[in-house]
Amino acid sequence: MELEGLDVMWTSYIVNQVLKRVPDSVLGFCFYNWVELRLGFVHDYYTYKSMICLLIRDCRFEDLSEFLRRIKDGGFYIHRSIYRILISGYVRAGLIDLAIWTFDEMIESNCRVFSVDYNRFIGVLIQEGRFDLAERYYCEMIPQGFSLSSFTYSRLISGLCKVRNLGLIERLLHDMDKLALVPDIWAYNIYLNVLCKEERLDTAIEVLKTMYCKGSEPDVVTYTTIIDGFCKFGRYESAVEIWHEMVGRGFSPDVVACGALVFGLCERGKVDLAYELTLGMMKHQVEFSISVYNALISGFCQAGRVDKAQVIKAFMRRNGCEPDLVTYNILLNYCCDELMLEDAEKLMDKMERSGLKPDSYSYNQLLRAVQSQAFKTKPTF
Repeated sequence: MELEGLDVMWTSYIVNQVLKRVPDSVLGFCFYNWVELRLGFVHDYYTYKSMICLLIRDCRFEDLSEFLRRIKDGGFYIHRSIYRILISGYVRAGLIDLAIWTFDEMIESNCRVFSVDYNRFIGVLIQEGRFDLAERYYCEMIPQGFSLSSFTYSRLISGLCKVRNLGLIERLLHDMDKLALVPDIWAYNIYLNVLCKEERLDTAIEVLKTMYCKGSEPDVVTYTTIIDGFCKFGRYESAVEIWHEMVGRGFSPDVVACGALVFGLCERGKVDLAYELTLGMMKHQVEFSISVYNALISGFCQAGRVDKAQVIKAFMRRNGCEPDLVTYNILLNYCCDELMLEDAEKLMDKMERSGLKPDSYSYNQLLRAVQSQAFKTKPTF
């Protein structure tokens, strides 16, 4: 071996520098074993660490396992920093179970573990969706005087929302309150979304109030989420109240919030209220989607007020929103229900002139009206 001819005093520092610069772990391991046989040389923390990093870098995890067993048998005490390197390497390689085993070993050893270790590892478990283990480690760390950072708390709350573990979320929020920590707006909004889906709407309102008390300003997504939740469960009066609160606090409503409220009110037959809110939204320069206009047109048609529906159709055009096939089919459906065949035919002509092609629904509605009219005028004997 060429190294034999070198006039070098193989100190731990020099060996460590060589190990840091070898191109691969195979060559590194050969050098590690060679220098170990030199008279008077003893590997230390730094050379062990460099060799471990080499094996991790090259994903030689079976060899790494054997190497760890070898140095432990030799009396080497694994330091916290090496445990951190091992856990990080296993996580990057997707060996999560091995990372968990190593983390448990670190906790059971005599090396000192810090809050940051729990924060990092619970963050990994959140990313992997291992919420049962995240809860276990959380319950272990709290009695030791450790705590999660606001960031990790927020990530855990967001993750627990995916599995609807509302009980643990409430405990985390309680613990955060004792530590004067506050979830970020993303965690709050995800939590509110789950509460609304679970029909815990009153709890959602309490959370909204808590946000203001703790200095965490809600955003338009916060309000949109709650408004949509109230609409889905038919509590439109409350949804309108929250809407007015949102606007009163200076938030510019977005099209999602507008749509949720308008759709819900129209479905409940409260089309006039929906129309009033729509006019108010225009003051905030909200650009409506065609679906919002269609909801209003449909609402007025169902209320038998086709004249108002026609006004909205003209209004949407003035605002640069051309009626689509759904718009025409809504009006066509009204005309056919009322057996206004002449008006229905005119609508079909307008559709084609505007470049829209009537679909099967259009023709079926017209055919149904023609048959109803024929049956109605059929002479009886």
